[in-house]
Amino acid sequence: MFFLVSNLISFPPFNQATEIEELKRRVAELTEAKEQLQLWNQKLAEDSTYAKGLASAAAVKLKALSEEVAKLMNHNDRLSAEMVGSTKESQDEDASYSYWGQIQDWEQDRINEQISLAIADDDKEHLLSLLNTPGGLYEISDYYKEH
Repeated sequence: MFFLVSNLISFPPFNQATEIEELKRRVAELTEAKEQLQLWNQKLAEDSTYAKGLASAAAVKLKALSEEVAKLMNHNDRLSAEMVGSTKESQDEDASYSYWGQIQDWEQDRINEQISLAIADDDKEHLLSLLNTPGGLYEISDYYKEH
C-alpha cells in the first residue's frame, strides 16, 4: 500500500495532469489574446491621435475658409453698392443728357428759325451776327444742306 500511496503523492493523477495541461493551454491562449488586445489598443490610440490631428487641421482650414467667405461677401456687397450707384449715375446722366439734349434741340430750332427768317428777309446784317456766334457758320451751312 505504501507503494500506492507514494505513487499517488509523487505523481499527480491522470485527471490533474490533464487539467494542468488544459490550464497551461488556456494561459497561453489568454496571453496571446492579451497581446493582440494590447496591439489593437495601441493601433486605436494611434488612429485616435491621427483623427484628432485631422480634426484640428480641418478646423483651421474651416476657419480660414469662413474668413475668406466673409471677405468675399463684403467685397460682393461693395461691388453691388457700386453697381447700384453707377446704375443710378447712369440713369441720372441719361436724364441729364435727355434734358440737355432737349435744350440743344430747342436751341437748334431757334437758330434755324432765325436763319430762315434772315434769308427770307434778305437780312445780311442778321446773317453776319449769326456768323459771329460760336458755331454760327456751321449752323448756317447745316441749314443750307437741310433746305
